[in-house]
Amino acid sequence: ANLNPFTLGGEPWRIISSMFLHFGIIHLLVNMFALYSLGKPLESYLGPFRFLLLYFICGIAGGLSSLLFNLYTISAGASGAIFGLYGYRLGAEFISNFNDRDRLLSVVINFVIFVVLNALITSQFNVDLSGHLGGCITGLLVALLHHRFHLLTSGFSLAGAMVVLFASVLLAPKDQLYY
Repeated sequence: ANLNPFTLGGEPWRIISSMFLHFGIIHLLVNMFALYSLGKPLESYLGPFRFLLLYFICGIAGGLSSLLFNLYTISAGASGAIFGLYGYRLGAEFISNFNDRDRLLSVVINFVIFVVLNALITSQFNVDLSGHLGGCITGLLVALLHHRFHLLTSGFSLAGAMVVLFASVLLAPKDQLYY
């Protein structure tokens, strides 16, 4: 799992492995339902390779956000990446289909259902909200760069962004290693 002292203390792979670990079957099922309902249309739009890169970019950004704001909290799960995918979809839909209110309403309703389900689960468990927000904001930024400024449109540029984002783990402050 992702934990500041370990991830920054020489085990940077934790930021990626934590995206595939979950704290129980309910946590896993909610994330898989969200990934399935959002992932099918988004993957057909982006293509499998760019979809996978977007997932990793948002997941890594969510993990970095968790490292910065939750110094001694263990985090795991696909939620940061999934919130990033939702952020990307929301941003892309708002930019591309601003005048199509029915389509925007459908995306917003789907996102609200996901947030409500997550809120219900967060009342039962300790949830890393900074990871969710970090992933969502990253997804919105990638959508903005992609749809508004036509940047990060190729798989190669997304892969480069993912590598740079992951490498930033090595540059993060390491003053929290001992607790």
